[in-house]
Amino acid sequence: MIKWVTFCLEAVKVMITFSICLIIFYYGILWLSDSYRGDERLQPPEKNYHQVNVQVPMDELHITTKDL
Repeated sequence: MIKWVTFCLEAVKVMITFSICLIIFYYGILWLSDSYRGDERLQPPEKNYHQVNVQVPMDELHITTKDL
């Protein structure tokens, strides 16, 4: 009987420790997300931009058809 009670107490300790760590991790992720939201490098550009398409011939890439 005492072993069973000891086992249950240890299980409760592990669950409480896990829950506390999970809550800390969750709020840490929220904090990081908020701090990155204000980072100007991650914002879309304000000016109009054009997509650049460059086609390089296969012989300049030094890739043979055997490599594909």
